[in-house]
Amino acid sequence: MQVKKDKLAILDNYLSKLGKVAIAYSGGIDSLFLLNRAEEVLGSDNVLAIIAHSVLFDPYEFEEAISYLKNNKINYDVVTFNPLDDEEISTNSKNRCYKCKRMMMNRIVVRAKLNQIPYVLDGQNYDDSLSQNRPGMRAVKELDILSPLMELGFRKKEIIELAKNVGITQYDKPSNTCLATRFPYGTKLDVNQMKKVAEAERLLKEAGICFVRARCEDGTLRIETLKKYFSKIVQDEDLLRNLKELNFEKVTLDLNGYHSY
Repeated sequence: MQVKKDKLAILDNYLSKLGKVAIAYSGGIDSLFLLNRAEEVLGSDNVLAIIAHSVLFDPYEFEEAISYLKNNKINYDVVTFNPLDDEEISTNSKNRCYKCKRMMMNRIVVRAKLNQIPYVLDGQNYDDSLSQNRPGMRAVKELDILSPLMELGFRKKEIIELAKNVGITQYDKPSNTCLATRFPYGTKLDVNQMKKVAEAERLLKEAGICFVRARCEDGTLRIETLKKYFSKIVQDEDLLRNLKELNFEKVTLDLNGYHSY
């Protein structure tokens, strides 16, 4: 697929009119690509990456995102919040995503204002707008956060191609979601259980399992991954031993393969 060069020019023109921006940076390719373009167009002094940190976020993904910002000498700030203070979030209700997104993005907006930055941008793309289940999108709109990739019709495949073309080495990084999605709705979220799930996913990724989700229900760890990795998992004795040492009651492999919710 070839992305028209004028589409990148349209994005750059959009950003140039904003003057100074804060990017709600998650470490994913969408916000990373947007951050890259903002720095290219506006200059590093006019761009601030703001990354949120909470118990619902994979600690390894967070450290990787921070390392990228440091290694590339990008101006950044961190906002920390505890979503488990909200009962609808702590009980993993179906309204959890909206409440958590609203709490997180509100703090990012406040931090941007403290830094005298008039615009906050996020990395939502056009494909996100087509989803039936995007409660966090409502929170973003309520806070007047701009989503240029969505507004200008950038599809995920286009973003990946453009990111590769401009030299972003993480262009093919798999997307990730918060740790609450690893547990069924209505489950009381437990910090220790979430840490165990994050550790399980880290072990799997270090073993070369790129696309993976470690779901937990009633003490059972259920691994979802691409079917091509099934034999690799069951034959890796070190990996299986390390997973068992996390003390889940059972460790299972979902034969339906990898899927996101």
